[in-house]
Amino acid sequence: MPIMRHSTQRLGSKPLAWGPLRTALSMALSMALSMALVTLTGCSPAIGPRTADLVPAGGFGVSAGVAAWSFGTGWLGAENEAARGRARRESTGGMEVPEDDAIVDTVLSVALPLEVALRYGLTSWLEAGASVGFQRVGGEARIGLVDEDRGHPLSVTLSGGGYYSAVGQGPWGRVGVDASMRFGSLAPLVNVYVSHGASSHSAIVDQPGDEDCQEEAPFMPCGVLVFTRSNETRLSAALGVGFSKSPEVAFTFGVVPHVVLGHASIGGERLDPGRAVLHEAGLHVMVGVQAPGW
Repeated sequence: MPIMRHSTQRLGSKPLAWGPLRTALSMALSMALSMALVTLTGCSPAIGPRTADLVPAGGFGVSAGVAAWSFGTGWLGAENEAARGRARRESTGGMEVPEDDAIVDTVLSVALPLEVALRYGLTSWLEAGASVGFQRVGGEARIGLVDEDRGHPLSVTLSGGGYYSAVGQGPWGRVGVDASMRFGSLAPLVNVYVSHGASSHSAIVDQPGDEDCQEEAPFMPCGVLVFTRSNETRLSAALGVGFSKSPEVAFTFGVVPHVVLGHASIGGERLDPGRAVLHEAGLHVMVGVQAPGW
């Protein structure tokens, strides 16, 4: 498929022993990798559904998440509108690739639908974690405000993290709040986050004639692939539920809608709305696993 590049490119549980931890990690990786083989490509989610439970002091925890389905919508600039003869909203699928051929950035970008995290309980109220996936690598800290393991009616944590974004080859960060409430083996949850950092979105633009159709892949839509990178400020909310029948592991499922609050150029270059693919909103359906459970 032809690719059109714009100048905006630079735009309360016991700590886990190693045996259960290894089992939970193996389960997390197996599930995430299996889902990654069948997932549809889309823009990276800023957060996945998770409960507000912290890892006990001195204990380790693991988690993994997969974007099983993604959708994005946005606006294509005037340059491509003229080529089509009319303006229209486009699906912004997120063909996110690094600007150059750097091996590490390429590997992180290809690992789009998968994230794996390792967490450690510094105190009973403070947790540190590191993660790789969703086209970034970095760490975060979570602070517990209320905790069901201490007799409170629900669990709430504040979180902030800093990451390296492979697609923008620069910083990316998020801050937010996690909340969950257990009802036996089920725990409804909500995660609300604001993120800012490099992102990339694309749209397939059908040109007049058949020159933009691929004879070797007739099942592919005709068109040229137009994509733009920019620093994107996003508001995301994960709405879902956790399920746990064992203190060793829990599973999560949820939807993660998001809206874009603003775009800015990368590296000080001007972002031209008339030439760019501007992502406006999207939705991810996500599944995950976390350990410990409850």
